[in-house]
Amino acid sequence: MTGRSATVRTLPAANEATIVVIGTLGHNSLIDKLVSEGRLNVDKIRGGWEQYAVEVVERPAAGIRKALVIAGSDRRGTAYGVFSVSEAIGVSPWYWRADVPVAKRTALRWT
Repeated sequence: MTGRSATVRTLPAANEATIVVIGTLGHNSLIDKLVSEGRLNVDKIRGGWEQYAVEVVERPAAGIRKALVIAGSDRRGTAYGVFSVSEAIGVSPWYWRADVPVAKRTALRWT
């Protein structure tokens, strides 16, 4: 979409300005830490099926300014959360099946 490649890590690296955290409750240490600290509210999805929460969290870890967190109640909920964010930034769910082109952007921003 922007022409840049993302770096995929299992743990965030220090001194990253912004990151995207994707995971399932009970299976992602950073998401679970944010929940236990009361910095990520998952009350609406906890114990649910195929549900997700998307929130921006300030200073989620040492050296990181901001994170877009996509947390699922289960694995399918996590996938639906990623699809939702993808669609919100302009990627059609039909990209692979119907060759719907992705609009090019110079940057992606969230608040």
